[in-house]
Amino acid sequence: MKGSSKPHLHLAAVGQGKPADAPERLAYLDIGGVAKSFRNVKVLDDLDIAIRRGEIVSLLGPSGCGKTTLLRAIAGLIDVDAGRIRVGGVDITDLPTHRREVGVVFQNYALFPHLDVRGNIGVGLRAKGLGRAAIAARVDEMLKLTRLEDLASRSVGALSGGQQQRVAVARALAVSPRLLLLDEPFSALDRKLRETMQVELRGLLAAHGITAIFVTHDQEEAMVVSDRIAVMREGRIEQFADVASLYNTPATRFVYEFVGLSTVIAGTVRTQIDGICDVQTRLGPIRVPGSFMRGASVVVCLRPEAISLRPSATQGAPIKIGCPVRHVSFFGSRGLVYGDVPEPERFVVELDAQDLAAIRPGESVDFFCDPSAARLFPAETAPA
Repeated sequence: MKGSSKPHLHLAAVGQGKPADAPERLAYLDIGGVAKSFRNVKVLDDLDIAIRRGEIVSLLGPSGCGKTTLLRAIAGLIDVDAGRIRVGGVDITDLPTHRREVGVVFQNYALFPHLDVRGNIGVGLRAKGLGRAAIAARVDEMLKLTRLEDLASRSVGALSGGQQQRVAVARALAVSPRLLLLDEPFSALDRKLRETMQVELRGLLAAHGITAIFVTHDQEEAMVVSDRIAVMREGRIEQFADVASLYNTPATRFVYEFVGLSTVIAGTVRTQIDGICDVQTRLGPIRVPGSFMRGASVVVCLRPEAISLRPSATQGAPIKIGCPVRHVSFFGSRGLVYGDVPEPERFVVELDAQDLAAIRPGESVDFFCDPSAARLFPAETAPA
């Protein structure tokens, strides 16, 4: 969780997901070569992505990477300059929005204040020309599905943020969309409610086999709600994989640093023998698996939970790194130690409360890590 000061989200708790290696020929949403520019600035750059039926996918990335633009292109709210968009084998690239059968939940929910809950849920059904009886039956079904029966006659202005979100989702699902698109749907909610709604909405979508795409900038949110995550950068997909793969085997330094907390130490390869690089850093030499040539500028990347105060009996010859401590943050049973290193380097260690109690800012502390937990990346591939 880049920029966060709290311990990372352990993947054992969020590692739901469908097999990442299922054949992409089974794609329900198939986007190929999509490009879009605004005022000669390329926002989507020959982008490809294939999503399976019933899959819940998050588009994750920094501001300006093209997440919302891609969502709007799928919904037909903007035209693409190139490429094709297919849903269920049907090319919808040139179809108008109302014929795409795509439901959208906007960041501000876009509810109609003059209508009650029932009226808001039925808006799309009335637009499709359904009769009163059919609309009433479908609205009742959606009220039950989203647990809003007791609020059916309530003004949407009198609802909580979580209740408004459920109304927006019910309205989107009422028209039986081929695909549900959600643009930062939890951003207006407080932390506790946001976490509750993430789990609730994921359960709702998964239980009914709804194919959905979330746009979010929040790594924890993406991990909780998604089967797979597409990490975007400068209009392209940097990596598209399940949660555990993104965290444990990131394809690039950008993905490594963007998904989860990370320690990043710059250095120069002194030698490389039998797949082991001896890297000289400001914190001393570090021996780590890699295949870089002598003299290459690299960064050593480590996850905070992989670093400890003492070598493990199973580590063999561990990495030993001495680092001055700048700050210690406690979070109940665990917390973070921040090393005093210059930007853009970072040194972050996650420890339990007992070990944290022995750490004092200003002291230099020896830390240990299994070499197999370290990753080497070229220094020039720094995140944007």
